[in-house]
Amino acid sequence: MQLFSKPVLPCICGRLDLLAQSIFLIEMHADERAEMIEKKLLLPVIFSHGIFVSMQLFDQHHLFNTGQDKTTVFDLPDAVVRLREQLFDKPAADRLFEALLADTPWKQEEISVYNKTYLTPRLTAWFGDAGTEYVFSGIRHRPYHWTPGLLHVKEKVEAEAGQAFNSVLVNLYRDGRDGVGWHRDNEKEFGENPVIASVSFGDSRMFQLRHKFRKELPKVNIPLHHGSFLLMAGATQHQWEHQVPKSAKPHGPRINLTFRLVKY
Repeated sequence: MQLFSKPVLPCICGRLDLLAQSIFLIEMHADERAEMIEKKLLLPVIFSHGIFVSMQLFDQHHLFNTGQDKTTVFDLPDAVVRLREQLFDKPAADRLFEALLADTPWKQEEISVYNKTYLTPRLTAWFGDAGTEYVFSGIRHRPYHWTPGLLHVKEKVEAEAGQAFNSVLVNLYRDGRDGVGWHRDNEKEFGENPVIASVSFGDSRMFQLRHKFRKELPKVNIPLHHGSFLLMAGATQHQWEHQVPKSAKPHGPRINLTFRLVKY
């Protein structure tokens, strides 16, 4: 069945390359879009950075599935790791995904590794209270002001974590080619035994943990789904590394928020 009367083009690099391969720029007249939505062939669209973006991937393809709400506390040495699989139900997670995707001032940063400069394989934005800037991989992050949507998420995250936060790093993984390598969030700005609270919206991605020093311990794989919450506390950031590996499998976009407490 042909859904579109005009060509559907994938988003391209630069300012338009904010989405994964599953989301497309729709070139059609407003009346055509309204007719497709009325016939339920196309879900409502959002207007993002001057382009219309189809959100049809949500319910028609079931890519963003929160599953059941349950909590898992992982039995790991030298770490406190807890997963709640559905802190946000699907309607709330869908709304937050759309709002964050459209309203976040996404930027692809440059990082320096062994005197070479690379573009980070994801888009990011740093929000927080005044004075919560910090430096990571040579990048000085100066915070944007909190948005109402982020403050709503922050309030719910703080209640779940039992911890106040004053900053958040917002990441957009556009597709499986985006990721973040092995690292620890142990910068001095976060103090001793930092608490990191993470929420995910969008396509599911694998989150991995490995012990920094005890190489005999197996790697831990935790799939993070749409609306999920992950807490890392205690000595986790000193003893364990974590990553979101790149994947050759098709993946839709994923937005991840990692809340932190920057010590002034």
